Amino acid sequence: MKTPFKKILFALLMAILLVPLIPAKWSTFSKTVPLAGEALIFKMPSFSFSGYFSRAYQDSFSDYFSHTFHNRAFYIRAYNEINYDLLRFPSSSSGIIIGKKDFLFLRSYVDNYIGSNCLGKRQIEKNVGLLKKIQDSLKRKNIDLIILFTPGKASFYSEYLPDKYLENKKDSNNYLLYSSELIRQGINFIDLNKYFKILKSKSKYPLFSVWGTHWTHYGMSIGADTVIKYIEKIRAIKMPDFDYSSIKVSTDIQKPDYDVEDLLNLYFPLAHTPLAYPNYSYKRNPTNYKPSVLVIGDSYWGNLCYKGIPQNVFKQDIFWRYFKDEYINNIRQKTPVLNLNIKEKILQQDVIIIEATEENYNNFPYGFSEHVDFLFQKEKFN
Repeated sequence: MKTPFKKILFALLMAILLVPLIPAKWSTFSKTVPLAGEALIFKMPSFSFSGYFSRAYQDSFSDYFSHTFHNRAFYIRAYNEINYDLLRFPSSSSGIIIGKKDFLFLRSYVDNYIGSNCLGKRQIEKNVGLLKKIQDSLKRKNIDLIILFTPGKASFYSEYLPDKYLENKKDSNNYLLYSSELIRQGINFIDLNKYFKILKSKSKYPLFSVWGTHWTHYGMSIGADTVIKYIEKIRAIKMPDFDYSSIKVSTDIQKPDYDVEDLLNLYFPLAHTPLAYPNYSYKRNPTNYKPSVLVIGDSYWGNLCYKGIPQNVFKQDIFWRYFKDEYINNIRQKTPVLNLNIKEKILQQDVIIIEATEENYNNFPYGFSEHVDFLFQKEKFN
C-alpha cells in the first residue's frame, strides 16, 4: 500500500513543479488573483557592460525575475495556504498575527497596545502641551481643534491576542498616557477607543470583524455620528442629520472588513459570518449648517471619506492623510500638504480634527503641531 501512495505523492509534487512550464495562455493558474500589498512594479533592466561588471545588472535582473516569474502569485498563495491551514502561520513579511479563534491582527496595532513602542510620559506631556498651545491660538480665531482617537482592534479584542504578546504587555502605553494627558490639559477630545469598549457588549452588530483591522461599516457609522454630534455641541450648530438606521446584514462582506485576510494572500477565501451594512441617508433643512472642517489623520478617517460621509455633512471633504497627501472629496491632489499655504487653509476652517487610531498613537500628531507652531511663530499668529 505504501508504494502506490509514494508514487501518487511523487507524481503530484512533479505536477506542481511543472506548472511554471505551462504557457500562460493555457494555464488556469495564470488567472490567480494578483497578490495584495504589492505596490512596486519591476521592469526588465537594460543590459550594459558597466552594469554587468559592477553586478548592478545581475542584482536588478534578480529582483525583476523573482517578482515577475510565471505563475508567481499561484505559488505564493499556495505556499501561504499550506502555512495557514496546517500551521496557522502567516507569511513572514506580512506583519500579521493570527490570534485565538483565528482573529487576525496587524503587528503595528499590537505593539501600541502592549506598550512596546511607548513614547514615555515626558514626551507625551510635551506633545500635548504644544497641542494645547495651538488649540488656544486657534480658538482666538473662532476655530476649534479636536483630537479624535479612533478605536483599535488589538485593544478592543485583546482577549484574542496570542498569550506571548499579552505576557509582554507593559503597565502603560501611548493610548493610556495620551488620553489622560489630553483630558488633564483640557484638550477637546473624542475618545472612541474608550467608547467602543463600552459598546462592545451592547452592540447589536460587530464593531470589528474577525478578518480586518479597521472598524466595520457599522462601527464606522457610530464613529461618524459621534463626531457629528460633538461638533454640533462645541460649535452650537445643527448639521444635516446623518441616518444609518437602515441596515442590511450579509455574509457578502465588503472592504475593508477583510483587509488583513487580503494580506494573507491565501489561495482560498476564508469563511465569513454576517456583518451589518448601513444604508446612509442625509436629511437637510434650511436651518442646517455645514461647517468647514479639515481633518489630519489615517486610514480610519479615509474609510469615512471613501463612503462619502464628510462631503455630505461638511462644507467640503478635506483630508490631509498623515499630514502628507491632500484628498478633496476622496480624490488625491497633486500638491503635497507641505507645499500648500497651510496657514491660509487652516484659517478657512471652523474645525480642525487630528485623528489617530491605535496603530498610529506613536506617530500622532504626524508632525502637524511642530510645523504649525513654527509657522504661527514665524508669521506672528495671535
